[in-house]
Amino acid sequence: MHLSPLPPHQTRLVVQLGFSQIMGWGASYYLPALLAAPMAQAMGISPSMVFTAFTLGLVVTALAGPVAGRAVDTYGGRTLLVISNIVLAAALVSMAWATGPVSLCIAWLFMGAGMSIGLFETAFATVVQLHEQEAPAIISGITLVAGFASTISWPLTAFFHDHLGWQGTLYMWAGIQLAIALPLNYLLPEPTGRTPSLLPRPKRLAPLVASSSPVALPPTAPGPAPQPSPAQTTLQPHPTPATPPHPAIFPLLAFAFMLTSFTATAMAAHMPALLVGLGATQGAALWASMLIGPAQVAGRLFQVVMLRGKGALPTAIAAAMGHPLGILTLWLGGVAAIFPFSILHGLGNGIITIVKGALPLELYGAEGYGLRIGWLLMPARFAQALAPMLFSMAITVPGNFALLLSGTCGLLAALTFVGVRGLHKTAPKNAEDPS
Repeated sequence: MHLSPLPPHQTRLVVQLGFSQIMGWGASYYLPALLAAPMAQAMGISPSMVFTAFTLGLVVTALAGPVAGRAVDTYGGRTLLVISNIVLAAALVSMAWATGPVSLCIAWLFMGAGMSIGLFETAFATVVQLHEQEAPAIISGITLVAGFASTISWPLTAFFHDHLGWQGTLYMWAGIQLAIALPLNYLLPEPTGRTPSLLPRPKRLAPLVASSSPVALPPTAPGPAPQPSPAQTTLQPHPTPATPPHPAIFPLLAFAFMLTSFTATAMAAHMPALLVGLGATQGAALWASMLIGPAQVAGRLFQVVMLRGKGALPTAIAAAMGHPLGILTLWLGGVAAIFPFSILHGLGNGIITIVKGALPLELYGAEGYGLRIGWLLMPARFAQALAPMLFSMAITVPGNFALLLSGTCGLLAALTFVGVRGLHKTAPKNAEDPS
């Protein structure tokens, strides 16, 4: 199977959203890993206090998810993404001004609000609003580009810190949000035939906006307006599937995404320490941990090339098994297997990111997508907020309890996706959307 290239306007959308997402993740989620220690030292607090403030921000992100999703449905993803750049920049500046735990927590509360409207879920909803039929392929492209967020943002943060200090680093990321990410998001097209945006539409992108309509016609000479043919009207995507999903599918999906998010965030925060605890050297643990990012990109590329058209549910089952299979290699191969463990974890985690955007669209359609995904991923966001703290406690328990916990989460997620697939095949005709 080969990868069909996207049309130029869809490729431009992938590039714009992909790079704006790299800057959004780099200016928020990936900051504490490198700045927690210098920030804590400057404020006279412990690094754990910085991570506590970070957790508060993630809790805000979780709570604001449904509200952000409804706002995306009402005003359009482009508007929310632009607002997020302003909010993130303000949060970064306020964080640079923080002098203690209270002001630091307030800054992270603002950061959480910006993350709730500026990261993957809003980007995915923006794509669905513009190109419902091609949305899975475009979402895959965006996650491919944004998969390098840690690879790009961590070296940038380290470079800024070495030359400007931690406060200068925060100012630089604020400037990047306003000078680069905001223009990229502002120049996104808006779908036609929807509630007007709070922002004016860029005039030079008007042809692109028109071309995104499924029945858009090229400009013609003055005269009677041509009517779309029956063939053209049948190309319009259905807002909802012909058979509504079983009502139990929604909570099951939320549960599965919560489990995979917990494992992904726990590994991102503790992978090096976990591998050292298994007997690996500090250097080997660091190199193995660095493989996760490239493995995520490889997994997403594999999904685009080899699994495209296979359906999101079989892909979700396979992706959820990545982490448990990695643990199996550790148990069979010992410390020498830390590299395949990291690769298998990264492959599964990379693919599951695409599934989070594509599976709700496949099951429920595009109508109300923003609000639905906001509710659907709210438990996952709470799991992300609590994962670093809970997993740090699990690591201290003897007998490889941490691996048993994360592996069980992966297996439960895979079994839940299997259950969703079974329910979807036998969905009643009169089932209602539980969102």
